[in-house]
Amino acid sequence: MQRSDCATPARTRLDPRTKIVLAVVVGLCTISVVKFPVTVSALVITLFLIIADRLWKLLLFAASLLAVFALALACGVLTTSFLSDIALIIGEYGIRLSIIVAINAWLLMSTEPAALLAALERWRLPRSFTIPIATMFRFFPAVLSEARAIWDAMRLRGLFTSPWHFLLNPLLTAEYLVVPLLGSTLQIADNISASAMTRGLGAPHRATSVVEIGITWRDLCAYAVLTVFVGIFLAAVRGAL
Repeated sequence: MQRSDCATPARTRLDPRTKIVLAVVVGLCTISVVKFPVTVSALVITLFLIIADRLWKLLLFAASLLAVFALALACGVLTTSFLSDIALIIGEYGIRLSIIVAINAWLLMSTEPAALLAALERWRLPRSFTIPIATMFRFFPAVLSEARAIWDAMRLRGLFTSPWHFLLNPLLTAEYLVVPLLGSTLQIADNISASAMTRGLGAPHRATSVVEIGITWRDLCAYAVLTVFVGIFLAAVRGAL
């Protein structure tokens, strides 16, 4: 089995708590109000964070989503057919949802599970909340890694030559991808459970961590930018923008 921790080294070096606050606040403000300044500000923050951590695949994915929904928005604005209103709604909400997906994907890809768990422990959150979150951060990257390994094995054997074959051959997809992935998923779950027991996550006392976390000047800059963003959001809600 491949290494389950696929989080890349974060070049922004932000505290995981700062990342969580950024993702939550930007996501809530973006989805709460339909205002151009709020959407643009959220987009700039999200793209800056992705580029700063050099997550180029995520940048390409986010840019592709934004381009598709921007095209739908343009069709809704420039045309006068009966479908223009539908295209306008799809484009407007699609762009905002793309921003939310991108910033949460940045949080997932740039944060190590150990650092996340240590940050949540600093918040004194109950373990019934922190342990499932930390487990999720280890489980889903491992499943994606196994899916990529299965895909590479099928390509080497000439079973599938392009991703379109997954859609054109659903029975073969279920046989060659879903069934092996289910078996690997059970093994991953067992390994994560054994790892959690070995690390003493179920112990009555709070565990210590070797991961160094803390608020630095980078986090203060991030909170300053977030304060400006919230100010833009409040001004848009009151109709000043």
